[in-house]
Amino acid sequence: MEGNTGESDLRSSANAPHSVGIPSAPTPGAGWSQPQHTEVVEERNITWYRAIAKVVDYFVVSVATNFITGPIMLIWWLSNIDRFERLADESETSVFPEDFFVQMLIIWGVVFSLSFALTVAYYFILEKKFQQTLGKKAFDLKVIDMTNGRASTGQLLARAILYPISMMTYFWVVELIVALIREDGRSVTDLICGTTVIRLKKVYYQQGARPAL
Repeated sequence: MEGNTGESDLRSSANAPHSVGIPSAPTPGAGWSQPQHTEVVEERNITWYRAIAKVVDYFVVSVATNFITGPIMLIWWLSNIDRFERLADESETSVFPEDFFVQMLIIWGVVFSLSFALTVAYYFILEKKFQQTLGKKAFDLKVIDMTNGRASTGQLLARAILYPISMMTYFWVVELIVALIREDGRSVTDLICGTTVIRLKKVYYQQGARPAL
């Protein structure tokens, strides 16, 4: 009877509405004898976990893109340092040289394109291969489709393209508000792409004695 009651409590838990897989049994944790059962359950009310994970990902992507685009900007600046000094001289004309303006636009275009492409690649490759970025991995978050399966290539590519757009336009604020308002915690990106993000928790228990979540 105790085992049945525990199973009923687990199924009715708001934070763990579904079982999403049965992995191989891990090494027993502290206080456990050899566990007879291990189960992965999911949480969906995880908006703040997702927000912190996004901050982590933003930091990782920023460091990576600056590592690559920084030298490009430095080389261009050093190669034009004399021109910068002349432009800063008050005795020089205030008219900005057209060729220099075009050159600057090209450099900024290259840097922006590289940053955008690297950001898209970061999210797409990691979520395609592992269902999670480094930020999501830190909080055991995974991207799935609305059938609890792996998201398709098209869904993940759309998510990856929307990430940098959201960050550059501060649309992430709207994303956060929508996720907080919605009962299922889905953001605008999730709604557009037909995906959601869950948090996985491993639960260990001996037969007939599941622990409370």
